Amino acid sequence: MQQAEGGRLRLRLSNDGAPLSPPVAARIFEPFFTTRAAGTGLGLAVVRQIVESLSGEVALDPTRSGVAFSIWLHQALP
Repeated sequence: MQQAEGGRLRLRLSNDGAPLSPPVAARIFEPFFTTRAAGTGLGLAVVRQIVESLSGEVALDPTRSGVAFSIWLHQALP
């Protein structure tokens, strides 16, 4: 889902998997943090770095089930 709000564009991504525990949620954007046996744990750290390099923000959204993220980008002037 995407929406414009206050001069910013919001892209919201979600799934219906298991929710994150609070300790995992607190570390989700740390480089090399993973809960999987195989993997580098760089995915969300790289996403955050790219979004922030574009003067945007990425955040874990609170949900009752699943996991959701919002990416906020400033809209370019026409």
